[in-house]
Amino acid sequence: MDSKLEVKLDVASTINSLGNWVPGLKMINRGWAERHLDSENIKHIAKTRDQMMELGFPKEAIEDYCSTLFRELLCKVNRETVYEFARKQSNVGLDNPDVGLSWRYRFDQYAGQEFDEELQLAWAAVLTGECEEPGSYSFKTMSILADMNARDAESFKKVCQWSTGGMDQYGVRQPVIPLLTLDDGNTTYCGGEINYSEVSRLATLGLVDVGTSMHFPEAARVVLCIDGVSYQLAGRRGPIEIGGVTFTEYGDELQKMCSEEIGKAEGLIDCARSILVRQGIALEELTINKILAEHLNDGLRSNDESDGSEPIAAEEIGVQ
Repeated sequence: MDSKLEVKLDVASTINSLGNWVPGLKMINRGWAERHLDSENIKHIAKTRDQMMELGFPKEAIEDYCSTLFRELLCKVNRETVYEFARKQSNVGLDNPDVGLSWRYRFDQYAGQEFDEELQLAWAAVLTGECEEPGSYSFKTMSILADMNARDAESFKKVCQWSTGGMDQYGVRQPVIPLLTLDDGNTTYCGGEINYSEVSRLATLGLVDVGTSMHFPEAARVVLCIDGVSYQLAGRRGPIEIGGVTFTEYGDELQKMCSEEIGKAEGLIDCARSILVRQGIALEELTINKILAEHLNDGLRSNDESDGSEPIAAEEIGVQ
């Protein structure tokens, strides 16, 4: 008999033999168990059960102890899966000494509780990002991620796809700005691509603020990066407002792990144009010649020292 088949049958038969001694065991997906559980660890739990029965332990004590052993095994398997994903994602390794022990302990707890593969990949991205740049993900952000289900993760991914920002064609990382405005009827965003209920759920989790926009004063430089291409605003006069949803501090941390999704929504460029045309503004691709001309103008203004002003950042404001 094929050795791999023997292991699969062994895991399945041993789980069956544990029967009702481990509450919830029969609810575990058999395919998942056969892929991830080591037969020796499962047999160890069964052997422990048999020894406790021979020694006369009460059924409740055996059940509690075997359940504890099994939960520990599941957490170990989940952690190992997340770390394996992270090793494949990382360019710098996972042993950065600047990542604190308390952070790693908290991370291991959360990662051990996650069974969904998409969310395991998200946890792997968090670990990779923290090892590359310690301090990228706070305890609060990890707590929010632990409360998310697969549907929440998909909703957050869609918000990222309908956001401008990320690395542009010149290797410059542009700020991430959600371009979500309510459609007619106030039940969907982006032409029906995102439901209001999805965004409301993300707001409840603490990832976005609804009814807010990014406000750019007249002197602020605004560049929108869409699918890797940066655009400047042509015909702009005075301050502008963009969007109707903004990332919170924790949403901004979490969107870093979705860097490959930022600005990838089909139709985002048309959405941006429709938002800006209401303010009399057009999108114009930012070319090298335009960048050089802008730097030249900045240099001339600096030499003139006309007003000594500093660059002005965007502000988040509530939509009235």
